[in-house]
Amino acid sequence: MDIGCGAGVGAIVIARARREAQVLAVDINPAALRLTTVNAALAEVANITVETSDVLQDVDGQFDLIVANPPYMADPGERAYRHGGGEFGEQLSVRIVEQALNRLAAGARWYCTRGWPWSRGGIHSSRPCHRAWPRHCSLGLIARSIPMCLARNS
Repeated sequence: MDIGCGAGVGAIVIARARREAQVLAVDINPAALRLTTVNAALAEVANITVETSDVLQDVDGQFDLIVANPPYMADPGERAYRHGGGEFGEQLSVRIVEQALNRLAAGARWYCTRGWPWSRGGIHSSRPCHRAWPRHCSLGLIARSIPMCLARNS
């Protein structure tokens, strides 16, 4: 599962690495879904299904792997491809975490890239994203200096 698939890079990487897997790529943007479809064809992967969904609201099931690279900026123009919502651009990331974590199958993995919110005062903690984690399941979380977090549902 690639949430907010954009041009389909995450879904294509998964589909090429695991040709036996069925990969679902979702986005709210029809143009992004068209790009994913074209890019999957160019990459010669046939194991990707592309669907419209607002995060996971319009799809069912549990997933063995969920990836997301959501918009994380506070964009005054609120452009869907870059505006994360909230004071520091964290709102969409929190929403994705809240919806994705209870959709992980046992032993599943979750990867989410997350930019660090900046303002004139400097860097801000990404804690708003992490506040959703404990409510859903017991996960091992590794935070790195790069904007990526990894969790495994045990």
